[in-house]
Amino acid sequence: MSKALWLRLIIPLILFAGVFVYLEGVGSFNGLFLNLATEFIGIIVTVAYVDWVIKAHERKVWQGTTTRIAYRLQTFSSATVTGLRSALGFGPGVLDQSILRCGDAKLASAEVMRVATHVVAPALRTRLDSLDVQGWKRLAAHVQETEHEAERLLQQFGHLLAPEYVELLLDMRRELDASLTFWRTFPDIAGVPDSDLPKTSTDPVALKAAWTDITAAALRKALQLASSISTRCNA
Repeated sequence: MSKALWLRLIIPLILFAGVFVYLEGVGSFNGLFLNLATEFIGIIVTVAYVDWVIKAHERKVWQGTTTRIAYRLQTFSSATVTGLRSALGFGPGVLDQSILRCGDAKLASAEVMRVATHVVAPALRTRLDSLDVQGWKRLAAHVQETEHEAERLLQQFGHLLAPEYVELLLDMRRELDASLTFWRTFPDIAGVPDSDLPKTSTDPVALKAAWTDITAAALRKALQLASSISTRCNA
């Protein structure tokens, strides 16, 4: 039972029980309202116990499946960051090799996310400016594959995922798709040197800069979402 549903169910019962106790205290009803309050309290205890038993049973039944899905999500988030890091020209040297060698999967994924947050994201805009046409093609190919993988995860496991994971994957798809808009709309501008830009109705240099800003913002959000997925999986 979700927290919102729990509150909508339990709070009215508690309020009714409180009102009945109050009415019994201010009037003479031969225990009528006290009995009603007791009944409502009994309902609250029963609902709470049944909810606890059902949740405990579901956790036990789905524990193995949940662990495996979390591993897939963790792999997806790490691959998202690694692909962007590589496509933007960051070598493996930006990672703390001592952490990667320790063999702890959680520490390794945390290091990948540290690089995403503190190395790749701050330099996104500058790195996009440095990409040539082939660099943009490599970046677009990785983003497209990552978007497709997010869709596959939703199709395969969406009915088993907690709502927050579904929201994160949907948001990831949205940001990845937004980051491809420049490449899809102006493939003859992305990565082209300013001196070789084709003529447009607006200043082509300004147009290129504006769309690069949009791409950087979308990729930055995608990195944040990948980090959020990783953090939840490792919790």
